[in-house]
Amino acid sequence: MKKRFGLAVIGICAILLTGTTGCALHAHLQKSLVAEEDLLPKLQMNVPVAITAVPHPSTGKVNFCSTWLGPNTLDYADLTDYAVQSMTDIFTRNSIEVINTAEKKLSVSIAQASCIQEAAAMKYVVDIKVRAGDLPTKQFSGYQRLWSGRALGFTVTAATLNAVLEMFKDEEIRRYLEST
Repeated sequence: MKKRFGLAVIGICAILLTGTTGCALHAHLQKSLVAEEDLLPKLQMNVPVAITAVPHPSTGKVNFCSTWLGPNTLDYADLTDYAVQSMTDIFTRNSIEVINTAEKKLSVSIAQASCIQEAAAMKYVVDIKVRAGDLPTKQFSGYQRLWSGRALGFTVTAATLNAVLEMFKDEEIRRYLEST
């Protein structure tokens, strides 16, 4: 009995020590996540659109958030790819063709990813920048709360998808896309 208790205490101390010594938790995106049908914007377009990914200046694993357990890292290129993938999915599900040579153009990049400690959860925020044609670049935020450390990849992915969905609510971008 004492031996089991001692092993349990050693295990708990090892976990706590790992958290305080900077062991990073990397967010692996769940790129299979798509918007639910009832969240899809209904687009009135009959022309194709081109979507261009604009790389973030930070490359490789980036520490985007520090928690009491240590830093959280992600790859901004993965976030950008997922934002483009989400936009493509939304256009495709609206029967709109996405091709590189289209006259209607969207450029998307990740502005930043961050987290905010709340009372009982972490709030992960992803900001995207979108430029529609010659319109000025606009920034949109999406967030998702994390209640358990096990779902970091899902949470960051959902925050990115939520930012994309916010972009589709913008009237100026909608007018640009739906005009002929």
